[in-house]
Amino acid sequence: PQFFSRSEKNWGGVKIKNINNISKNDIILDIGPETVKLYSDFIKKAQTIVWNGPMGMFEDKNFKKGTLAIAKAIAICAKKEKVFGVVGGGETIKALEMTKIFDYIDWTSTGGGAMLTYLSATHNA
Repeated sequence: PQFFSRSEKNWGGVKIKNINNISKNDIILDIGPETVKLYSDFIKKAQTIVWNGPMGMFEDKNFKKGTLAIAKAIAICAKKEKVFGVVGGGETIKALEMTKIFDYIDWTSTGGGAMLTYLSATHNA
């Protein structure tokens, strides 16, 4: 990501920073609004989206914005039948459920690694 939400090691305040300005005390915990826009623009142009893994530590209310925004972008495009949405991984599914638009995703799997193996066609049939 180009921009991210971060906290200092002592869990101080949340700040949005450019990736070029990262310091040794920063902990990257979410993508920032500029990265959400960048990723959303790619999603709008795509025909198929495969998403495995949240954008950040979405379990914390301070760091869920990026993950939920990407989930919504995929679901909205899938609802409009502009993109085929594939989502995998238990935590990613939890994040998707938080958006209340879970049903618009075309295909889901709670096993993220298994999904990626299956999609890569390297599995043994």
